[in-house]
Amino acid sequence: MERYNGSLLYQALRKKEQYATIHRERTVTLTGGVDLVAKLNPRRLTLLIANRSLSAIDIGFSPTLKAGEGIMLGANGGTLVLTWLEDGELVGSDIYAIGPSGATLYIIEVEASVTGGGG
Repeated sequence: MERYNGSLLYQALRKKEQYATIHRERTVTLTGGVDLVAKLNPRRLTLLIANRSLSAIDIGFSPTLKAGEGIMLGANGGTLVLTWLEDGELVGSDIYAIGPSGATLYIIEVEASVTGGGG
């Protein structure tokens, strides 16, 4: 039995585009400057970023991001979710964050498998 056979998105990709999906989870610790937290990835279908720190963190799509600009993720669980169905190519863009040194983000990325078919 396939891992995500109940997901409508998975079924659509598997049937119509013949792509399997994979997911990756990781934690990123910020440096206090502007950090690249998700690299450009045209295969990315969904991105979830959750703020695990005690301070607000700003998220943006430019390496010139400044504190107080961009999308604010509130302390203790502020979350950003991007999906290709709703956000288009934005989901595959470079994603940057700025926040206090030592602040952590929990990140989940879902992407089309490289070994998928596409046809």
